[in-house]
Amino acid sequence: MKNHVMNLNSFPFKMVKEGNKTLNVIVTDLFIFNSFDELYANLPLMECGYTEEDIDTASPRDMEKYYSKEMQKQYGVVGIKTALI
Repeated sequence: MKNHVMNLNSFPFKMVKEGNKTLNVIVTDLFIFNSFDELYANLPLMECGYTEEDIDTASPRDMEKYYSKEMQKQYGVVGIKTALI
């Protein structure tokens, strides 16, 4: 098993700290997409860090503050499914 340390922005880190997002996990699946538009169209957003309070306003544009359209085009997008260890 490999450990991977993620550098998180402050909001996702806050979610981890509050228990809404986890860190000590095992990767169970990877989902490869060309863009966040594709990811949002194909994955359940409640499993992607959204809550019932913000699911109605969830948008692929939410991720552009972290990954520009240019970066998505260059590198693609990966959804990572995890399970607690």
